[in-house]
Amino acid sequence: MIYLADPADVKVHSAFPLIEVANYAISVEVYPPKSEIPLGTNEGIKVLYGVLHDANKIRQPLGTKPYPYSATILAEDSSTFVAGDTKGAIILRFKPTGGKDTTWPTAAEVPVKSLFSTGKTGLSLDPALKFTKVEELWWGSGFKDVDFFNMSGFHFRFLKDKTPIAHMQFWTAGKNVNCGVHNHSDRIFQEIHISLSQGTKTGGMSRLHKHYKNTPEAELNHLLPKAFDHLVLEHLHEHGGMWNRDGNGKAVRGPNNVVSYPWHKWQAGDGDCVDVWVALEFNPDLESIIEID
Repeated sequence: MIYLADPADVKVHSAFPLIEVANYAISVEVYPPKSEIPLGTNEGIKVLYGVLHDANKIRQPLGTKPYPYSATILAEDSSTFVAGDTKGAIILRFKPTGGKDTTWPTAAEVPVKSLFSTGKTGLSLDPALKFTKVEELWWGSGFKDVDFFNMSGFHFRFLKDKTPIAHMQFWTAGKNVNCGVHNHSDRIFQEIHISLSQGTKTGGMSRLHKHYKNTPEAELNHLLPKAFDHLVLEHLHEHGGMWNRDGNGKAVRGPNNVVSYPWHKWQAGDGDCVDVWVALEFNPDLESIIEID
């Protein structure tokens, strides 16, 4: 659990190193309003809260066009961003630590290193963060002998009132792995994925085609590829939100206030290495205060 100051309440920026995964050192950083945010070569940046401006565009947590649109999280032509005028910004920084576009044959070979220390609190992180085969998780019995791994990550909340901001976790999938068709019918979040390593060559998000919407749930994982619209998620690209939207572009909410999703999955390609990606699950009740300043 990572508690963060409201950027509007701070005078100087701060950074907290989190974890190194797949040759990226990831840190969470808080910037007060109107402060500059420099980026190094090949660094990625993802907004968790607030707004960033550069010469060409505005970036915000859920600010891309809807799926099947995708966009890079690299700085592109700009090496400096400016935090929003009123809210400032909380960001994740992805700093490369090794070769670009590196791939790994197995989840066990993907480099993982915790970058934070709990020593000052008198606590220890045991066991250390690592990828665990999904079949070993409490919900993963349906993935027996499937090359599909998860690494639990970090919950980000505001320190002042403990309001959730987002949850970050990590996944890998091997050759031709179907990571399970689902629609988050029991969850309340808006989810974005960012690719860290495109090991299977064509891995990415697949959404059930509207012509198959009446397929019984028990049959969804047995459908052929033609039943899905597939978006290959390139290295350091994020996809546009897949949730259903109303006429004003806001997320549709269903029973118990869950966010309404179509059936979808991560589908790996036929490459011989593993896909590695980040899942960011945003608090949908913050949506009204993370729109453009």
